[in-house]
This record gives sequence, structure tokens and C-alpha cells, in this order.
Amino acid sequence: MEDAGASGVVRLYGSGHVLSARFLKGAVTMRFITISLAGLLVLGAAARAAEPMPAPVLQFDGTERYEVGGKLWVRYNLSVANRSSFPADLFALAPDLPPCGKNASASRTWVNVHDGDGSSARLYGFCALRSAEELGKLSFALPKEKKPPSSVYITLTDRSEKQTVTSNQVAIGQAPATASPATTSLGQCDLSVHPEERIVACTRLIERGGADNETLASAYLYRCDAYGFKGNHDQALADCSRAIELHGTEPRAFALRSRAHAAKRRYDLAVQDVSEAIRLRPGEAGLYYARGTTYEAAGRPDRAIEDYSQAIRLDPKEGQFHITRGIAYSNGNRLAEALADFNAVIGINPKSHVAYFNRGTVYRKMGQQDRAIADYDEALRLEPKYLLAHLRRADTYGDDMQQYDRAVEGYSQAIALAPRNPFIIYLRARAYTESGRYEEALADHGEALKIDPRFALAYNGRAWTYLKMGTAADGLPDVERALELQPQLAHAYNTRAHIYEALGRQDEAITNFRRALARMPADKSSLEGLKRLGAAP
Repeated sequence: MEDAGASGVVRLYGSGHVLSARFLKGAVTMRFITISLAGLLVLGAAARAAEPMPAPVLQFDGTERYEVGGKLWVRYNLSVANRSSFPADLFALAPDLPPCGKNASASRTWVNVHDGDGSSARLYGFCALRSAEELGKLSFALPKEKKPPSSVYITLTDRSEKQTVTSNQVAIGQAPATASPATTSLGQCDLSVHPEERIVACTRLIERGGADNETLASAYLYRCDAYGFKGNHDQALADCSRAIELHGTEPRAFALRSRAHAAKRRYDLAVQDVSEAIRLRPGEAGLYYARGTTYEAAGRPDRAIEDYSQAIRLDPKEGQFHITRGIAYSNGNRLAEALADFNAVIGINPKSHVAYFNRGTVYRKMGQQDRAIADYDEALRLEPKYLLAHLRRADTYGDDMQQYDRAVEGYSQAIALAPRNPFIIYLRARAYTESGRYEEALADHGEALKIDPRFALAYNGRAWTYLKMGTAADGLPDVERALELQPQLAHAYNTRAHIYEALGRQDEAITNFRRALARMPADKSSLEGLKRLGAAP
């Protein structure tokens, strides 16, 4: 939960990659979260075995005054004294859990600061902490003229394990807020500050002059991160380059600049920079992992797997590394190796629904549908609202096992989670058609088109439903509309060919089967159609 106008939430940037604040503060940790649409495999967050959370010991660390848009605020600083007792995986990225507003990079555990005066009102929230160490930089902020509560407490909620712990209450001192830190201090030019405020603070520090080179390098580095988060990668590159000029042995600057290069698809330069970071800090698993994701984005999966493997050798209990390598193995059809990686994650954390989902997808590719279904079932037992698992299980029932009624049931469960998603409604319409429930199929196609009137697949699907109903001519306007919207849609040419064949227009059917094959050369349905009509491909 992030608030505007007050700082404290750490936001970090990357093009798919996320550099943790812990690394930027000196202890390197990198994580990369993505969805591989091609392999239908998903990276997950809770890779280590869950541990009970200790009760946080909260302390009040004083106040400081700052200015945003001409308005004075007072920040009340807090820290958790026993933060080293909290497992690192509590703060892993959790893309499979609900996002924090528009922030899809929310962490597994969220922290809230509450009024201790009796109302328990939430004063501020942190949904993107990246390490337990960041529990040492909590805060809430109020306008200078507003009186703070006499005491506060915090709660930590592990969203994966559905566990919440509450701290002690601490008194909030009434001493006057301190002024901004001295010139040589970074002050608000700090990773715990929102990128917008951080850019202002870092710019003031840089332009004010008088800071030593190390402080100045950190200011450029933290502003680089803030600019990158906002998508201003050119400015991020400039700032990281300046940080390197001032402090050329700082691996964090090379790692961040690598992310900026990767965001601009300059993969050779990105690899060069992260390789230099590795040279400066060769024992850091996260750097090898980051280079692996860069190689993978650059279309070099073999090199990516080499780096993932090195990351695993350095940190064999980091499940995220196994999941990422498993996806790379699966995309390369190295299914036995992919299976081993997902088994390793389940061994590390038997409650990782993401690992079961990915393993199920590998089993499906291996033709072991019963095992795939069992893994999708387990993923959904662990996380009933896991949309992708509902979809892949329904796909397996329908496309692979021809159990269309069970497919309809699965898609209906997915629609309950995403009722305005036209693609999922279209998928259920396909299953209705194959099971002979044509009126329900037509209703679903109509609903999908009501949501998205330019959804070519739904027009094509409705045309196919009319064909299956024995009213092929009724489908012709729909398939023509599908091709008007998406002229390269191979399935629409195949549908139109079947309609022409049903209408006795053989030459037009042959032409359209061939057009489908030109766009999808291995399409079995079009090859069979040409064979039926006595025509060559």
C-alpha cells in the first residue's frame, strides 16, 4: 500500500529486472519476475520454505522536516530492532498475489503503520520492501501543522501464508523536527524516498556542491535508479555513468547501468556492464542471475542457463533461480531438466503454488495430462484464486483430453475471477462449441464482442460455431469481419475455407486452406482439407 505525498516506500527500477534496495545499500540481491507466455510458465515469489514470523520490536528514531511542492512535512522515523530475525523471502516479489494499486512489483509481505491512540487507523503502508534490512527505514509523514498520535505500532502481513504479526507500541516524541541533514549527507536523496522526491533531493545535493566524491557518486546512483523507475532511461544512463566516473569500483553502478541498457535493448552493453559488476563482486549470485536474464532477453538462452546455473551453485536454496532456469529449460524443450528444477523448488518450499503450476505445464508438454491436472489441482488448493492455473487446467481438459464439460467448468471459474476478460469468455465459448452447446457458445461470443467489439478471435469463433450448427452461411459475415480486423489470422482463413467447402464453393475453399497454410505451415486441419478436396498444399 503506497501513499502519495509522503515518502518511505522503496521503488526500484528495471526493465523486468529489479535491483533490491539491499543491494543498492551494499549487500547485493537481485530478482527478476516475469511471465513466459511462450512456455506458459510463471516465475513465483515464495521459493523458500515458509517460517513463522517473529513479533517485530519497534523503536522510534526521531523526526526530520522536508518540503514537497512548497509544503512542509514532518517524517517520523521508525525501525524494527530485530529485523535481522525476519527471513529474506518474506520480502520477495509476489507477482502471483494481488498487486499494490498499479504496482505489479509488490512484495509478499506488507507493512502498515497504525495509530496507537485507540483508533488503530492506518497512517502509512509499505508494499514494496525488498529485504528485511529495509525494516530499519520505516516512517510515516504528516503535514508540519498536524499533531502526530502519541504512539504508533506496526503490523506485518505475510500475504502468502495469510499471517499477521503486531509490534509493540512506541511513543512518538514531541521534540521539534530536525532540519534537513548537512550538505555532505544524502538526506532525502535515499532509496527509501519516493522517486519523484528523490530526484528533487538528489538534484539539489548535486547542484549545491561541496559533497565528497563518494557522497556525490551515491547521489548520482540513487537518482539513476529513480529516473529508471520513471522510464527515463537516457537520464538514468547519464547518472549511472557519472557515478562510475566518480567511483569506478562500485558494482552497484554497473548493475544499474546494465538495467538501463537492457531497457533500451542494448543487450551487448548491458552484458558488458553486469559482467564488470560480477568482476568486482564475483561471489554474488544475484549478479549472475541478472546477467542470465539479460542473455535470455537477447535471445541467447544457452548463455542464460549457464549464468542461472552459476547463481544456483552460489545460492542453491534460492528457489527463484531454479524456477527461472526451469522455464528456460522448458522453452528449449529440455523437459527432464526443467522438471528437476521445479522439483527442487517444491523440495525447498512445498507450498509454492507457482512451482506446482510450472511443473504441471511441463508434464502437459510431456503428454502426461493426468500428472499435469494433479499439479494444477495442487496449485489451486494452495492458491484458489490463481487465474493461470484455472486456465491451464481447463485447456488441458479441453484441448488435450476432450473433456469439454470439465473445460467449461474450469473456464467458468476463471471468468468468476476475471469477469470482463473477453479472451477467457472466448475460450469458454470454444469449449461450449466442441461439446455441442451451441446456444451457450453464441451467447459467450456475443458477450466477448460486447466487451471488445474489435476482438477478431471472437468473430472467427462465432463463425465456426455457426458452421458446426450446420448454418455455415450465417458464419460468413463474421469470418470476413475477423479477417478485416486481423488480416494475418491463419485460423480465420481455415474457418472461411471450411465454410466455403460446406457451401460447395470448392475453389475458394482450396484458396483459403492454402492461405491458412502460408501463415501456419503445419496446420493439420488445412492439410486435411486440401487432401479431402484433392488439392496439393
